[in-house]
Amino acid sequence: MFVKDPVCGMEIEAQAAFATRQYKGQTFYFCSANCVSKFDAAPEQYALAVPSATTGIADGASGPVRLELPVSGLSRSGGPALAQALQAVPGVRKANVNVWRGRATIEYDPARANATDFVDAVRAAGFSTDGQSLRLKVSGLYCAECVLKIEDALKATPGVLGATMNAATNEVKVEYSPVIGDLSLLAQAVESAGPYKATRAAEATEPEMDKEAQETEKDSNRKIHPYGPSEICCEQPPPIVVPIA
Repeated sequence: MFVKDPVCGMEIEAQAAFATRQYKGQTFYFCSANCVSKFDAAPEQYALAVPSATTGIADGASGPVRLELPVSGLSRSGGPALAQALQAVPGVRKANVNVWRGRATIEYDPARANATDFVDAVRAAGFSTDGQSLRLKVSGLYCAECVLKIEDALKATPGVLGATMNAATNEVKVEYSPVIGDLSLLAQAVESAGPYKATRAAEATEPEMDKEAQETEKDSNRKIHPYGPSEICCEQPPPIVVPIA
């Protein structure tokens, strides 16, 4: 997981950071003692004026947020076209594309758009996002609506580019920005959506995942609807059967 030093701009691994600092609800990572001293002397100079959806939005933050999206396949002529496509997404205030760094920076209203909207716009413009992915094993699912609740909760998490739940394997694949902050936020997002528990799943190749899905597909309906196809929804717990003496 890579993060950016706010002083020098260097991208570093979060686990290997020289030091961290908390400021106005955000966590900042530093590559050296020199950068730490500069930040400590004037933190307001280096903290983002607009909250960052890439590294996390501070609790209580309001107004526009800023997202930095990695993009591949950019050329000098493609930069303006991509910026225009991003600017057309409802809720966007400003969109800039840095071709040399392969980054698109967007300021937007989080009440009107989220990261997945920008991923769709990037792909529609003929480019791709250089995100990373992981899988989470989720327990506690008991109805079909659980899948949508979990996907929606993850997509609303800062830095998440996409989420796809496989009900047959009880695993969700999450695509996220490589400079996202704390990955534990992903599990927290799943668990905040209902009575679920999420843990990091063992990585597998796509053929292995496809095979696993095919083998368990026949049991998926029984897992999600243990009491048959009914009107049970996520707002209601499954019924408790009590034997009559």
